[in-house]
Amino acid sequence: MAIVDRRCPLLLCPLDSESTPKMEDLSSTLERGSEEEKIGALKKIIHCMISGINMNRLTMQIIKFCLRSKSHEIKKLLQIYWEVLDKKDLNSGKLKPEMILVCNHLLNDLKHSNEYIRGSTLRLLCRIDEPEILEQLIPQILQNLEHRHSYVRKNSILAIIAIIQQHPQLIPDAAQRIQAFLETESNNSCKRNALQMLINTDLHCSFKYFSKIQEKISNYPETMQITSLELMRKVCRTLPVPKSIFVKCAAKLLDSQSNAVIYEAANTLLALTPLDSAVNKALEAYTRLLQTESDQNVKLIVINRLNSLKLRYERNLRTIIMDILRGLNTPNIDIRKNILSLILSLAAPNNINDIIGCLKKEIISINNCISLSIDTDVSSSRNNMEYRNLLVHTIHECAVKFPNVASQVVHLLMNYLGDESVDVYAATPYPPAVEHKHDEQELVDDEESGDASQDEESKNKHKKQAQAMPHHSGVATEQEHKHKTHHSAAYDVILFVKEIVEEYPDLTGSILEKLLQSFNEIRNEQVYRVALWIFGEYCTSTEMVVKIVDTICDSIGELPLMDKKHSSLKYHQQQSQQQASEQAQADEAERDAVDEDDAQQNDSSKPGSGSGGAASNYLTRTVVLPDGTYAQSTMAMSNKMERALDIGNQSVIHTYNLRKLLKSGEYFLASVLALTLLKLVLKYELFADGKPGNAELNKLRAKSLLIITSIIRYGVSSYTKSKMDNDSKDRMMYAMNRLFNSGSLCNEERRVLLKQCRSNFGVMLSEKRREEQTKKEEKQREEKQSSGKVDFDRMLSIRQLRGLQFSEFDEDDSLNLQKAVGNRTLDESSLRTRLSRIHQLTGFSDAIYAEAAVTVHQFDIVLDFLIINNTSSTLQNLNLELHTSGDLKIVEKPAKFTLAAKQSSRVEASIKVSSTENGVIFGNIVYDTTGATSDKNIVVMNCIHMDIMDYVHPQHCSEKKFRDMWVEFEWENKVPVNTDICNLNRYIQHIANITNMRLLTPIHDEYGLCQFLAANLHAKSIFGEHALMNVSIELKNEHEHDPQHDANSLPSAAQKHAGGKQKISGHIRIRCKSQGIALSLGEKITNGQRS
Repeated sequence: MAIVDRRCPLLLCPLDSESTPKMEDLSSTLERGSEEEKIGALKKIIHCMISGINMNRLTMQIIKFCLRSKSHEIKKLLQIYWEVLDKKDLNSGKLKPEMILVCNHLLNDLKHSNEYIRGSTLRLLCRIDEPEILEQLIPQILQNLEHRHSYVRKNSILAIIAIIQQHPQLIPDAAQRIQAFLETESNNSCKRNALQMLINTDLHCSFKYFSKIQEKISNYPETMQITSLELMRKVCRTLPVPKSIFVKCAAKLLDSQSNAVIYEAANTLLALTPLDSAVNKALEAYTRLLQTESDQNVKLIVINRLNSLKLRYERNLRTIIMDILRGLNTPNIDIRKNILSLILSLAAPNNINDIIGCLKKEIISINNCISLSIDTDVSSSRNNMEYRNLLVHTIHECAVKFPNVASQVVHLLMNYLGDESVDVYAATPYPPAVEHKHDEQELVDDEESGDASQDEESKNKHKKQAQAMPHHSGVATEQEHKHKTHHSAAYDVILFVKEIVEEYPDLTGSILEKLLQSFNEIRNEQVYRVALWIFGEYCTSTEMVVKIVDTICDSIGELPLMDKKHSSLKYHQQQSQQQASEQAQADEAERDAVDEDDAQQNDSSKPGSGSGGAASNYLTRTVVLPDGTYAQSTMAMSNKMERALDIGNQSVIHTYNLRKLLKSGEYFLASVLALTLLKLVLKYELFADGKPGNAELNKLRAKSLLIITSIIRYGVSSYTKSKMDNDSKDRMMYAMNRLFNSGSLCNEERRVLLKQCRSNFGVMLSEKRREEQTKKEEKQREEKQSSGKVDFDRMLSIRQLRGLQFSEFDEDDSLNLQKAVGNRTLDESSLRTRLSRIHQLTGFSDAIYAEAAVTVHQFDIVLDFLIINNTSSTLQNLNLELHTSGDLKIVEKPAKFTLAAKQSSRVEASIKVSSTENGVIFGNIVYDTTGATSDKNIVVMNCIHMDIMDYVHPQHCSEKKFRDMWVEFEWENKVPVNTDICNLNRYIQHIANITNMRLLTPIHDEYGLCQFLAANLHAKSIFGEHALMNVSIELKNEHEHDPQHDANSLPSAAQKHAGGKQKISGHIRIRCKSQGIALSLGEKITNGQRS
């Protein structure tokens, strides 16, 4: 489809080649058809012209047979036709002769008695750029300013604005005419358009008019007030007038009834003055909008505005932080998330207590909502639980940022150790508590079921059910487990508790007591592991050891873990040969008894069996129908459903969460439990040294051995669903052996078990705090650098020193547009940068010389072509045929044009980028020569290769998030190291520079003496794609790569540093979610990893 380079606001569906009408048919329809047929023909002609089909031959037919029509629909279609018509000759560039008739027709419409025709014609003139046509219509346009109808006057002003913007010489006294028009006009819409024109053309005249109406500006409608606020900002930036004139007026508009006016007035007030009183009024207006506005999008805009003001007015924002917190009443999760993020960044020592108190009240309130929500309202319950997780995370971050409040919140946060993932909860058909009761009842049923054959049938049945409904089984799938790890607030809480116990020893006792109370409520395997580690490391007395072991026993339940039928089955198999006859008789008797019981049960279950039949239970509840009415829903309940829902029981049965996790195959948790029991027994020996209590010690050791042996026996049994891995078994066997004979523990083992683990965690915690401080300082340094170097007088409030510069916080549409379309990665004002982006497409000796300047924006590429005609003849129908490979799509192609001899021309093309992949732009230049009868001439252009580095930006990523994404991403590209760089640190920095990725692993100078180095790098594309890289390299002597070299004759470290030539070897692994970015980065490394 040919794309013509002209203004056209029409967006119509183009016609297919099959539906393109013939020119002769359209001509005959226009000449002899009825009005309805002419309307259809005009629509087809307009569609064809929009699609790029030349219909200029029908212009005279339209002028002859359609101009005199009285139909308003034909007049409307004609206005669209005049808009899309080529009014100038493409070869000469002069106005077509038939346009004189069109101009006369437009003049008659401007004098028409119908005000609608006058107004629509004036709107058409806003989209006509030819000064030859407009010049003849200027007198009538100005005369329409005095028309009796406001619709005509309003559109007349719009036409004058469009003419002044394109051809100001046509109406040199436009400002004076509009100022006089404002003095006498009474319609608010007309006055708004007139004032907008004065703002864009003559600020002096607009300021004079504003001085007359500023006292009664509060009585004007909303549109007039917003235009006046725009006038205030522009006048203060341009004219030397006192700001106090506008400050009072802007403050008065803060009390307007319109929220749009309040928002603009607050922006204007902040742009006019930095005084605290004015700033506080503006911020109060923002918070009032946040609380009163019902539109969620407006609230998000206000929150983003407050975020942008944080850099300059942080002190003022902290004074209204409680007003911002009132915005949490909005049930939208995105608004709550943004508010909590803003509050977290504004938290300070003087307001942290108020923030914590407000967040505590929110948690209590949302807990009440969750407890009162009905099971059928899944979406509301999901949002409430997600909001509670956000509150817990925010309190956690506040406690980490301000350690003095940790003691106030740690006990509150520990109430949510039993929380599960929101995603896991939403995927299950029952609430978590009901599902746990269902799983527990299944465990009880397994222990009370019959013989081995029945067990096999039960196992097969459960296996089929698990395959059909994976969310109903007790064992979570790997993806569910990963979801739970990512989104569970309980895991964040237990990690925070772990840090608090280490950093605040005085809170250890109370935290351990609270953790013991919440131990049975934990449902997450990772939370259990951390809790057990805390018990083993921070237990401080013999009484506490006894309490912990008893709590663990209560969580596991009755031992052994093996079912009764499984534990007795092995004994029966060993005695089967000796007691074959007795066993056969016992089996026969048992089958007879079972048959008799089944017969009795079948008789009792028949209809009308009398009182012997058990009465069926029914569950009746109130439900809300789709139309909003209430209805009673009744369904029959089976025994299994009754046990699952616990109908008729007032007390909730005890749930053994730890037992359920152990029986579901969490053997890593079992190994942590075994080592924890070993530590507790050793600590009891240490605390009870010299005191009586050997009986209690032996009791603890016996309980621990019973737990460990029961788990091992269950894990290695042939009847368990999940077999125990060898690593977990070895660790548990080690703990069991040391419990049998604690005297065999050497001093080194005792030191590692009792002291070394805790001391290593303290070192890791201090290193983490140091890294957080380093990242914080680096972020502050980057923010200072991103602000750029400014002149010494840039931030002064003296307007005379600033000249035409204005505050960066001003809301200026033209400035925002420049920032939106600008390229942040490239300095467009730099000539060197622009020259580096120029690609030569043809040779100097070719008939046409072409080069292109490539400008990469965020999601598109703009190609600025320079075309030079090297021949002495005129080139006609010159066309750039562009094509792309990869995920590049041509949005705007250059139009055909004519190029005179030895002349040059510039054309532009736009290309849309849809993914982070290397792309290629290629094509030809096709042209005709004057008077030539041969085929078209073609000049092949060189290819333009787009670099992936234009779309990838370095970004920081936490270690946990990096590992999670590394497991999740499936595309991997492994690149071997081949470089002449001999320094490990320098090679890592070189890879980070050529790939534009952020180095996550801190590299110190002392690492240069090491022979091995591994580092992680991360980047994120403009499309939100993450790129992960792991560099594992080794420094070897060059002869070590020789296969003929004896492997046993390894060089010493002294020989390695003595002057032998060394070489880096290893691999670089790249993982991404899509294949394209992984291959592109690998190609970039392969081509540029050498120095």
